[in-house]
Amino acid sequence: MRANEEAKEYVFGYLILPVEGGIDRSYGYGFSMYVPAWPLLMHYPGHNFQSGLPSTWMFAQDSPVYSDIEGGLGWWRDTRFPTETPKFIMGGVGPDFSEVANAPGRGWGTWEEPRGLYGVAQLSNCLLFPLDGLRIKDGAKGELLGYGYINLPLAEPKEKTNGKDVPTGGNCWTLFINANNFKGPVAFFLPYFWSKHGLKNPNWAGRLLDSKPADPNRAVQMETQWIPCRVAKDSKGNLYARIAEVLFPINHDGVTVLLHRDTVYNEKALWESVKAWFSGGHPSSGRVDMRGAYVRRIKGRGYSTWEIRIPVGKGNEGAFGLGILRYPHNR
Repeated sequence: MRANEEAKEYVFGYLILPVEGGIDRSYGYGFSMYVPAWPLLMHYPGHNFQSGLPSTWMFAQDSPVYSDIEGGLGWWRDTRFPTETPKFIMGGVGPDFSEVANAPGRGWGTWEEPRGLYGVAQLSNCLLFPLDGLRIKDGAKGELLGYGYINLPLAEPKEKTNGKDVPTGGNCWTLFINANNFKGPVAFFLPYFWSKHGLKNPNWAGRLLDSKPADPNRAVQMETQWIPCRVAKDSKGNLYARIAEVLFPINHDGVTVLLHRDTVYNEKALWESVKAWFSGGHPSSGRVDMRGAYVRRIKGRGYSTWEIRIPVGKGNEGAFGLGILRYPHNR
């Protein structure tokens, strides 16, 4: 298949990582995790490819609508400058995907119709978040990237939003990165990114991530939206399929590590020390107090829902399930 040719058939599905549930809801001040970065496909197809690497969905507790933070490592078909190695986006999602904020100054839509362009504020003076996603160094072979979001009191709650009796909370979900060449906070979601939607739907006011703690019982999965595939039929009517060659990193012990130290936090981890500092106390050290952290456990074997999807006319699709086979290749 040529680099700019789009297959009608494609692979879609999830790789499920079964992490521990039932975590106390007090651990709703954020999360962190370490995930590997590597080129998922043997031959890179450019824009005709969309998949995340292991990631998560962080919803507000008791949220009345789909709205979360679900960014991470991956490839997206709307990336302007695609790369073989994955990029990282922040992935803040407004109610029912009304808008998406991927970085400071970057979201869905256009300048004429912005949808998420102003959802994130730059914080670090050492790492400027690129518009098209944070790039991972070429040649990644499964090395771990640490990232997460911790709620910091960087803004005061407000009783009104745009002059209306709709509250805007003070939750500032702040992206932290732990890599070889950078460690620390990068940027944060503005509370207004969520609270403004309460102006249109009062049922959402005070119930989104600007005001509510996060649900610590998050799913961790690898979501794949589009891997190129070709399907053909022989003279007897038998179907055959070939998908782009998929790679998973294998370490020296013959093991693929997809998740490490999935951690959730309560207010003692960092929020309390920053709040005391901003209230006139001693400056916060910026260190996460691990007494306010809990590392979730992997509770069983993972599984896959990958399948080949084939158009069958009038917008309908047929689907054929796939098994995940070990591919003994390490780049």
